[in-house]
Amino acid sequence: MKEGKEIKTDFEMKKTKFFSELALSLKKALKLHKFPGELWGRTPDKKRDWGNVSEHCLVEAVRAETIADLLHLPEQTKNDLKLAAALHDYDKKHEILETKKAMKTGEAVLPALEPIKEKARKNIEAAGFDGSVIDIFESAGGYPETMIKIKDIVDKERVSDQELSMLIMNYVDAYTHGSSWVNPTEQSGDEVLNDLDRKIIKIANNPTYAKLRAEAREQLKHAPFFKDKSDTEALVAIGHSIEKKLATLISERSGVKMDPIQLPEKIDEMIKNKISQI
Repeated sequence: MKEGKEIKTDFEMKKTKFFSELALSLKKALKLHKFPGELWGRTPDKKRDWGNVSEHCLVEAVRAETIADLLHLPEQTKNDLKLAAALHDYDKKHEILETKKAMKTGEAVLPALEPIKEKARKNIEAAGFDGSVIDIFESAGGYPETMIKIKDIVDKERVSDQELSMLIMNYVDAYTHGSSWVNPTEQSGDEVLNDLDRKIIKIANNPTYAKLRAEAREQLKHAPFFKDKSDTEALVAIGHSIEKKLATLISERSGVKMDPIQLPEKIDEMIKNKISQI
């Protein structure tokens, strides 16, 4: 044993094996993470300065897969969802750098991001992913057009498997912070908060996104659902509406009764159990 080397627990070793195998199964998507200038570029000291984003994508993939299993989605739909989750932030580096650049120069952020988003889509198409994966990929995040599209799906009485996968993608991305396990729900005044609330509030308080969120709010103010809400309130409301819809459908399809606010915790409990059984 080397001095100072951290000793991994049995669970941590199983977790490493679990996510390594997951990464191998999603290698087609992860190839885009190492595009020139993307997430796996090296710093002067040879570190992957954006490599943690890939870990984040893998966490979202397994959370999305777990919800898809509870909803008994077809294998093809589930696989498309996992690929989209593995892809969803592969262009995050360019998005953040362009956002900071626009803030510095004073230009509008949303128009500046359009070429980044278009290039991301073209790269995915060129890599051989079909339209169903791309639609799910574009369902993550809080861009104005995404929020309107997701709200329309949530309001439907009946949703297709593809639409369900889009809701799952948006929801998992809304509450997943980095690659950490979720935190327990907590009481705050008269409200119970989960990681969905905490992540959206954290983003709302991040100065990097202040201009972007203000522009998004301006674009959304004419949409009926959004006109009387701040951008943060709208994101939280949509996230919890997806949460309730998923919890209801899980109960109907799997017989698993679930308090919607605890859905993130229950999903992680299931993943931990799966890892423990390796």
